[in-house]
Amino acid sequence: MTPGPNGIQNPAAAPSVAGNLTYEEKVVKGHAGLDSLPGYVLAIFEKRAKGGAIFSRLIRPGEIFPSGFRIPFLDWSQKYFSVAVNDSVLTCEFTHLVSLDDGNDEFTLNFHLTYRVADFRRVAEIWEHDPLRKLRDEIGRVIARNCGRRKAEMFRERFRELERIVIDGESAKLRGYAATLGFKIISIDLDKPLSEPRRGVIKARKEAEADKENYEIQQSLSHTKEKDSRAWQQEKSTNDLEFNYAQRRRELDAQIELRERETEVRRAQQTWKLMEYQTEAVGQAMKNVGDGTHTAAEFREGYELTREIATDLQAGRETSASASWPRPRSRRPTRGPDGNRNVRRPGSTWPGRTRRSCNGRY
Repeated sequence: MTPGPNGIQNPAAAPSVAGNLTYEEKVVKGHAGLDSLPGYVLAIFEKRAKGGAIFSRLIRPGEIFPSGFRIPFLDWSQKYFSVAVNDSVLTCEFTHLVSLDDGNDEFTLNFHLTYRVADFRRVAEIWEHDPLRKLRDEIGRVIARNCGRRKAEMFRERFRELERIVIDGESAKLRGYAATLGFKIISIDLDKPLSEPRRGVIKARKEAEADKENYEIQQSLSHTKEKDSRAWQQEKSTNDLEFNYAQRRRELDAQIELRERETEVRRAQQTWKLMEYQTEAVGQAMKNVGDGTHTAAEFREGYELTREIATDLQAGRETSASASWPRPRSRRPTRGPDGNRNVRRPGSTWPGRTRRSCNGRY
């Protein structure tokens, strides 16, 4: 490979790359170094002492330039330079005018070229001659020449059939030409520009479809909002009803509890009064018994009766306030002086005896 007038082949150092389609489409780019570059394959060239340069090797992504190629204490740029070649699938779009052989009509075709670099060394060596522009021009020329032999009706009515016939007929030739430039053609697609009236119809149709879709979205949104609002109102009503029910239940529970407390207080008051009445009654009974006691047997009988009343009174206090006062137990029969079983009644005397008067007389 022969370098340019300044002896530099690196695109980053080239004097001018304006108008170079290969460089503008990022098929190649400058790289100031020998280390690998993601997405690119580096083509390394070695400079010759008498001018020019020769290909050295390729550095693919992830590879490291061999240290044996570096000269100690010498700037590598004095010995080597690199050209970065794109390793991705690329696209190129362009237009080309087609004139029919009968001279009755002309059509402008839109080309969609999908390709990639197949020979990185080849593209790096000839990038200054713009190989991508050469491939683009050749594709447009070959396709336009084939389409020129067709009828205008085929362009208007059966364009996709025309595309298939033309591409199938010329693809082998175009792929062979691309290989000489270091490229591989993946696909070529054709489109014809629409006329202004037809473009307006399509635009109006798209706008109408967009308006219809927007209207449907608004209607759906409105229905969704209405449904959500109705559901929210129902849920709110249910929550309010449950809240009012719970509030009323708490109020009734509070009233029941208050009435129960009041009942307990009244019951305690009644129990206390009953205890007072019982105590007073017992005291009066004991006093009456003491007043009528004259002998040891009577004293013993009065003592036992008082103890029984006290025991019954204690049992009554331990029961609930609603328990009734126990009935007084009948006095145990005793024997009189004559040996008969007699019952002494309050205010009476034993048979055969008279009640002692207050002055000690019978």
